[in-house]
Amino acid sequence: MMSAHGHQRNNRPFRLVTGSGAIALFWVLVAVVPGLEGAPQQGTLPWKPAPGTEDTYAGNEMCVMCHVDIGTAFEQKQHAGAGAGVDHPAGDLTCESCHGPGMPHVNTGGDPEEMVGFAEKSTAEAVRACLVCHAGSSRHARYAASAHAAGDVSCTACHSIHSPSVTDGLMASESPALCFTCHQGMKAGLAVADGHGLGRGLVSCERCHNPHGSAEPTMLARPIMNGELCTACHVDKRGPFVYDHPVRTVEGCVACHMPHGSANRFMLKTNTARELCISCHVDVPMFHNMADARYRNCTTCHTAIHGSDSHRLFFRR
Repeated sequence: MMSAHGHQRNNRPFRLVTGSGAIALFWVLVAVVPGLEGAPQQGTLPWKPAPGTEDTYAGNEMCVMCHVDIGTAFEQKQHAGAGAGVDHPAGDLTCESCHGPGMPHVNTGGDPEEMVGFAEKSTAEAVRACLVCHAGSSRHARYAASAHAAGDVSCTACHSIHSPSVTDGLMASESPALCFTCHQGMKAGLAVADGHGLGRGLVSCERCHNPHGSAEPTMLARPIMNGELCTACHVDKRGPFVYDHPVRTVEGCVACHMPHGSANRFMLKTNTARELCISCHVDVPMFHNMADARYRNCTTCHTAIHGSDSHRLFFRR
């Protein structure tokens, strides 16, 4: 069974024996090999420990003596060499920046109870460890007030630090498959509808949502009002227009469209544009005889439905 860090738990007894043997060999070399008599007890630390904590840190070199595969993978990821600089004694990010001092773990021959493993952390503890460095980013600053925080979703539910499937962002798997592990209802809807090309590499969930938190409803990356979010891509609908469609400023594009997918053309909420229009415009002029095919599609005449610079009724001109 795989842990949150990619460890093979069923191999732990072997790894512990191997780790204890390696550590014992290390001390033998220090004692008997010329030139190593003055070697420090800890591995090489790239930073100065906080006063009074020097003897509790092992250093990366000590860690990778046993965790060779993790150490090798770590060196190829974004965290390697990243400056921590916030509430850590580390100048560079190391194993112990996240997992805590490692000497108790080393001195007990690799006892897992003596090391801070993220699989055993509570959501609050895991998030706190990540935000020590990442809270300074505007993208992560609102996590505490996010829907994911309220739902007890930890950083490690989506990110895999040691063995990510997607290197960019250290993601545990690709979007939107990762999001669908929780948002099953959204997946079912998209199976029968066209929703922005999700799953086909056209648009990802995080293009519109910020999973780390946002001041907007449903953790949207931008405000939905005035079409601000949607027009980041649909630039031809951006405006500003001399004559704006009022519903756009009150509810936004979602007043008419279903952004996560719809079986209807243009992802409309209704099967036809006429049905959608008369849901608001109940006072249709008498000469708009719906029995006449000419009046069954409102946008035949009202073509500039998202806004117009020339006519208040959104005619082409």
